[in-house]
Amino acid sequence: MPGIRDIINNICSVGPSGFDSYSPNRLANYYRRGRNLRTLVPLLTHDDPQIASAGAWIASEVVGVGRGREIFDELSQMLHNPDPAVRFWPISAVAYLANASDAPELQKLISLIADENIGVRNQALRYLGVIPISSLSGLKDPPMVRLLLPGANKDDLVVYFKSNDTIARRLAIAGAIRNFSDDHEFISEMLGILNNDEKNEVKEIQQMIRLA
Repeated sequence: MPGIRDIINNICSVGPSGFDSYSPNRLANYYRRGRNLRTLVPLLTHDDPQIASAGAWIASEVVGVGRGREIFDELSQMLHNPDPAVRFWPISAVAYLANASDAPELQKLISLIADENIGVRNQALRYLGVIPISSLSGLKDPPMVRLLLPGANKDDLVVYFKSNDTIARRLAIAGAIRNFSDDHEFISEMLGILNNDEKNEVKEIQQMIRLA
């Protein structure tokens, strides 16, 4: 049976058809059993979006507390990829792994809440909710990141729900979901202010959170 490095190298050589023999889920099982995550790097940095996004999906399945920082640089770089599928899959891993020293990466992640792709936007909004407070509290840019923190004021959030600044408005939405998801009256007030697209996005995110 070939080793994980040989499998990865073969996929990188033959292209996405290499997954016919070893599906991303099958590969993920190798890493769930503790294989070295650095062996994923050839997938994460591959030029083919299908291969790169599959690698990022595998990473999103296996990173966790104490595991994953060794591929953090590659995952965070993928947030800049022009292909939305490649941007989408690293979001959860970067959110879980980021710490207070990762300001540029966190700023990029935050910027994705205004991404042109609705799937990327929703994924970024959802996973802003899992970034530790200790990682967010030191961020100075964008200034409205304070809307994500536990001390966020409802009146401030309402003001920013109406903002023409897309990042500020979506940070307020993320802050409401993060801090007031159980306050149904306030969430209803927010939905009454947002445009139809944003209302639908919030409902999708709420559904994703319920299923998580």
